[in-house]
Amino acid sequence: MKRTDVPREQLNVRIRPELKRAAAGLAGLEGMTLGDVVEAALIDYIRQHQGDEKS
Repeated sequence: MKRTDVPREQLNVRIRPELKRAAAGLAGLEGMTLGDVVEAALIDYIRQHQGDEKS
């Protein structure tokens, strides 16, 4: 499935400028967008914490 086949929503966040520059630079080196990196980080975060609310 292509990225464009998945519905998307806009998310506005405030982060430190140096963090944005570093993440965007690394994403570009890997052929990704900053949005791809944020999405992957959110997926990882959710997977790691899904069982926590049951405790």
